[in-house]
Amino acid sequence: MNTDYITREAQFQDALRIAMLKIQVWLDIYDTEGLSKEDAVYLASEITK
Repeated sequence: MNTDYITREAQFQDALRIAMLKIQVWLDIYDTEGLSKEDAVYLASEITK
């Protein structure tokens, strides 16, 4: 079994979860501060490039 592959896959999954949480936080913050959802989605996409 290739443990390096499993480790890299786990790291990728962790990074993906963190990115999704960051996007959710951004959407919640900007939605409550009057920024449109579309603008918040755009900003989130720029952050995760």
